[in-house]
Amino acid sequence: MKQSLCWYFRILTGIALLIPVFVFAQSIDETLRKAESIKSSDPARLTQLLDTLAEQSDTFSQQQTYFYTYLTGYKLGFSGDTQGAIGKYSAVIAGTAGTVLKLKASTALLNIYAITRNYNEGYALANELNAPPNKVGDALYTHVLIGKAIFFNQAADYDSALVTARQALEKATSPRLNCFANNLIVEARFYLDKIHQQDVFDNAVTACESANEPVAISLTRVFQARYLRDEGRSKEALALLIRQDELFNQINYPRAQADYFAALATLHYEIQQFEQAETAANKALRLSEDMGATKPRVEALGVLYKLYERQGEVDKAFDTYKQYAEMEKAYLDSSLLNRLAALQAKSNMQAKESQIQILDKQNSLLLTAAQLKNEELENSRLLITVLLLLGAIVLVWTVINHKMHKALRVQARTDKLTGV
Repeated sequence: MKQSLCWYFRILTGIALLIPVFVFAQSIDETLRKAESIKSSDPARLTQLLDTLAEQSDTFSQQQTYFYTYLTGYKLGFSGDTQGAIGKYSAVIAGTAGTVLKLKASTALLNIYAITRNYNEGYALANELNAPPNKVGDALYTHVLIGKAIFFNQAADYDSALVTARQALEKATSPRLNCFANNLIVEARFYLDKIHQQDVFDNAVTACESANEPVAISLTRVFQARYLRDEGRSKEALALLIRQDELFNQINYPRAQADYFAALATLHYEIQQFEQAETAANKALRLSEDMGATKPRVEALGVLYKLYERQGEVDKAFDTYKQYAEMEKAYLDSSLLNRLAALQAKSNMQAKESQIQILDKQNSLLLTAAQLKNEELENSRLLITVLLLLGAIVLVWTVINHKMHKALRVQARTDKLTGV
C-alpha cells in the first residue's frame, strides 16, 4: 500500500513539474500567433512582441525558433532592411521541416524579391509556389496567391497579377486576406485602365476596414484619387484625400505617405491652391528623401518648379527644374529597365517551361517508341512461337500419318486368317 502511494505521489509530482513548462510553451506559441496576426496592421506592436519573445529565446523549441525568425524577417523587410529579411527567410526555408511555415517564408521572400527587383529569382520562386489547397488549406493557399499577385504587380505584370488576385479573392477565408486581394485587384486594374466605376475602390476599403489594415486602405485611397483626377474630377479627388488626412498621418509607412502628399500637391496646384500645394510637395520630398528616383519625388519636384516659376523666383525655379528633369529621367530609365528586366525574367521562365515541356514530350515519344519496340519484339516472339508450334504439330501429324499409312498398308496386304 505504501509503495502504491509513493508511486502515485511521484507521478503527481512529475505532472506538477511539467505543468509550468507546458503553460510557458503555450504562452510562447500564443505570443507568436498574436505577433503574426498584427504584423501588417500594427508594426509597432509587432516590434514590442518580438522584443518580449527575444527575452525567452533560450526556451524556444526548434519550430518556435524558426517561427520567430520568420517574424523577425518580416519586421526587417517592413523597415527597409531587405538583405536582412532575405537572410532570415532563407534560413527558415532551408531549416524548417514545416510545410506551412516554409510556404509563408517563401511567399514573404517573393515579396522582397519584388522590392529589390530580383525578377529572375522572383519568377523562379513564383513558379514553385503552386501549393494545392487540399494539402495546405484554403487560408494558406490564398496567402500564397496574394504573395504572387504582389510580385506580379511590382513587376508591372498586371495581367498575371489581376488573374492571381481574383483567384485569391475567390479563396479568401478571412477579412485580412479579402482586404489584400481587393487591394491588389485595384492596383492591377488601375494600371490596366480597367476601372470604370468606383465600386472597386469601395469594396477594397470596406474589406480593409473590416480587417483593420490602414496601410492597405491608404494605398487604395491614393489610387482612387488618381482615378478621379484622370476622369477630370480633381476637386472630388482633393476632397477625398483631405478626408483621409488623419489616416495618412497615423500610418508608419513612408512610401504611402509620400504618394499621398505628392498627389495632394498636384491636386492643390490644379485648383490653384498654391500655398497648400507647396506645403504638400515639401512633405512628399522629405518623406521620399531616401527613396531615390520614385514617382512621388518626381511629382513633388514638378509641382515645386512650377510654383517657383509662377512666383517669379527664376533661379529657384531653374534649380528645381534641373532636379526635376534629372529625377524624371532617372525614374523613367529605372521604370523602363525595371519593365525590361521583368519581361526578360518572365520570358526566360517561359522559355525554360517550354523547354521542359518539349523535353517531356520527347521523353514521352521515346517512351512510346520503346514501348512499340517492346511490343514488336513480343509480337515477333509470339509469331516465332506460333510457327514453331505449327511446325511441331505438322511434324507430329506427319509422323502419325506415316505410321497410320504403314499400318493400313500392312493390313491391306495381309490375310487375316492365315496371316500371309
